[in-house]
Amino acid sequence: MRIFLTGATGLIGRRLVADRVSRGDALTIVSRDAQRARDAVLGGDGPAPDVVEADLREPGDWQKCVDGCDAVVHLAGAGVVDRRWTRAYRK
Repeated sequence: MRIFLTGATGLIGRRLVADRVSRGDALTIVSRDAQRARDAVLGGDGPAPDVVEADLREPGDWQKCVDGCDAVVHLAGAGVVDRRWTRAYRK
């Protein structure tokens, strides 16, 4: 399976990457900082994920990477455990 993934360096994303790579899935990871993403997710068994540096708020070449993917997983955004989820923060 070919998966396009955002948020790969977060708490859930890192575990998802490790699981999918161990199953032999091909991953394309999109990050604002490609080197940081590579450092965070490389090191497991299986094929190394492709890492694309991009700002998803802007159109660009990263959009071509979605073609041919079987799934898109969007985990980018506020971290689950970064801070307390008060009503004001959730809003």
